[in-house]
Amino acid sequence: MASSIPEDKSASSKKTHNARAIASDSILILLNVAAGSLTSHKDVKEEGARRLPKIDFPPFDKSNPKLWFEQLEIVFKSSLIVSSDQKFAALLRLMDKSTSSLLSQVTRNNSENAYIEARTLLIKEFSLTKFDRVKAYMDARPASDEKLTLFSSRVEVLIEDITMEDIRKFCLLRHAPPAVRLQLSGSSFEKFSVSDLLSEADTLTQRANMDALVVGAIHKGKGSGKKLCGFHRRFGKDAKSCTGKAKCSEWKNGLRFIGDNPAEKGNELGTPSRG
Repeated sequence: MASSIPEDKSASSKKTHNARAIASDSILILLNVAAGSLTSHKDVKEEGARRLPKIDFPPFDKSNPKLWFEQLEIVFKSSLIVSSDQKFAALLRLMDKSTSSLLSQVTRNNSENAYIEARTLLIKEFSLTKFDRVKAYMDARPASDEKLTLFSSRVEVLIEDITMEDIRKFCLLRHAPPAVRLQLSGSSFEKFSVSDLLSEADTLTQRANMDALVVGAIHKGKGSGKKLCGFHRRFGKDAKSCTGKAKCSEWKNGLRFIGDNPAEKGNELGTPSRG
């Protein structure tokens, strides 16, 4: 005969079972949340560690850095290279040894804007001054088989921000002396107005001419500084005694030779003992 379970004991067992089931469900929920968090973190790490794609782009162009960077930005966009770190890493791949050394300070700084800083530095370092760009534009010549439309597009970048005042300054400054032109063709060319630039050129030219006269007088004095004995320094052409050809460039036959004998003094006439 089957033994019957007391009703109060059965109710207690059900209550315990339900409590354990609820606890198990809570544990499963926590485990699922933890698993989802780990998966998301893993996905983030994998995305951050994504390999930099290979860029098929020519090396850094020192002759036209601004245009080179404009074209590089288009390649970055098409290759989904968006972060500053990835852009800077890609940029370093396109630098030669001498150019990359300029970026050593940017690399050491480990800046969040390393690419922007590197781009600004390289454009400033290798861009021509306005004076040089106007000169390059005027000196440019198309190749023998180059169409004028292609030639125009090639040199147009040289004068994209050149004004008529810049043209006037160039046409006038090119007639200045080379040293003055070299000094004013840099930042002063862009900073000064036409009148200020010409005034500065005149001042520097005048100063250069004065310096040239001083230097010329010094060289002339050195060039004419002959070796003279005490007699010729004192009596000039009227000297009748001399210390000899080895010590005086004015020595000539008919002068009295004194030599190194300190006892012989004066400017008397005499027949030299040796010629």
